[in-house]
Amino acid sequence: MTGQIEDTADRVRVVRVILNSEDVSTQALWMNDLSANNYDYVSLKAVLDNNGVPYYEDEETLDMPLVSNRTKGTFQITEDPVQIGDNMWYTLDSLNYSTISSDGTD
Repeated sequence: MTGQIEDTADRVRVVRVILNSEDVSTQALWMNDLSANNYDYVSLKAVLDNNGVPYYEDEETLDMPLVSNRTKGTFQITEDPVQIGDNMWYTLDSLNYSTISSDGTD
């Protein structure tokens, strides 16, 4: 959610727009427009309303516990990274870290 909500937010309201995939007009709009374009919430509802496509909304509030760094540190990469499958592997040396107090000081 970085860049979408404030860093201090402890919850987020999620509204999902649910379409009936068995409805013929919904299928046509999906194939010809919705699957190829990105709409924000207001624009999506306008497109659906303008095309007479039925939908309903599902709403939920999700708790997002604040997370803070509890450690800080430095390291050195000693060799070029190697990709194995979908993972990038690094060889490190001199890994040093320390605990950060709750007030943000060392």
